[in-house]
Amino acid sequence: MNSDKNTTMIASKDPKEKKKVLYRMIYEDQKEKILKGIYAPGEKIPVERELCDMYQVDRITVRKALDLLVSDGLLEKKAGSGSFVKSSVSQILSEQNQSHNILFVMSKNSNDINSNPSAFNSELFYAIEKVCRQKGYSLFYSVLDEQGDLLSLTNGNSFAGILFVSYVPNQILDQCAEMHLPAICINNRHDTLLSIAPEDERGSYTAVKYLQSEGHRKIGILLGLPHYYSTRERFRGYSAAMSEMGLEIEERYILHGDWTFDSAHNAVLAMLNSLERDQYPTAIFCCSDIMAIGAIDAIKEKMLSVPDDISIVGFDNVQQSGYITPKLTTVSVDVNLMAELAVEHIRSSKEKPAAKGYMILIPSALEKRQSVHSVSGNK
Repeated sequence: MNSDKNTTMIASKDPKEKKKVLYRMIYEDQKEKILKGIYAPGEKIPVERELCDMYQVDRITVRKALDLLVSDGLLEKKAGSGSFVKSSVSQILSEQNQSHNILFVMSKNSNDINSNPSAFNSELFYAIEKVCRQKGYSLFYSVLDEQGDLLSLTNGNSFAGILFVSYVPNQILDQCAEMHLPAICINNRHDTLLSIAPEDERGSYTAVKYLQSEGHRKIGILLGLPHYYSTRERFRGYSAAMSEMGLEIEERYILHGDWTFDSAHNAVLAMLNSLERDQYPTAIFCCSDIMAIGAIDAIKEKMLSVPDDISIVGFDNVQQSGYITPKLTTVSVDVNLMAELAVEHIRSSKEKPAAKGYMILIPSALEKRQSVHSVSGNK
């Protein structure tokens, strides 16, 4: 046995207290040696006589400490052979060595999580943070630019996994694979990662069908950035609903934004300025709530009313959508479910790696409020 395993000092105490606490101190000291790997799984610890000499106590005190270690599942006694570290301790050591940090990574063009343009990602971050606290993880936040690499993202820290929001560059994925670092794409889709995202197509389809049920036929759409999966899927849902009703998709009603309030405001205002009053769409489906709020602002700037003149539907159901005037009708996404699934898949990835390219769709539902008005004669 080496000196690290056998050299132990116990501070002297009042004689009346010493007998009460000595066995506990021996227990804590031996437990620390086991959990630090000083005694390897399957290794025999010093025999009782050696422990008595080491701690200068009697055998009754030593046995009391060893019995506690046995009840904790750290030791097993073998008759005539002594006490051995249980082989199952290797799993405990493995779990202790695993990082309990998770990294939440957003691309630079997704904007800061505290800003309006990424209000949904902000709510997603705080939902994930809450789940992390419940499961004993710490959540870190980092921003990725096009030149970024994994070392700059992690800043030398150890992580149990990475959650990429929207944008995942290939060079980062290669580095994750080399380091055996689990990675999940959230609120987007990636061909080589497990992806967790809303039912974008179904959600937008439901929103447009609702507008049609309220008599709207001239329905525009305000899109997000074109390279985003959610933009493509939400346009697909819009197109399916329009086609199903035999309605033409008019180019002048297809507007483009970049998820921000300003881009939406400018796009809607430009459209309204380019059309005669009788050419206006009666409704616009916006691919995010923040863009919907920008659209409402542009409509009001033209001295028009939402919903009396133009109805608006958003997507995400962020907190602001319930506070504006009029309160926004929107497609609601369960961010809490997204958060739970994301953390759980990171947690279980060591034992059960996620299938590459597999996608989990989070159900969406229409939240009807005050921003949609019925059009008479078409219902």
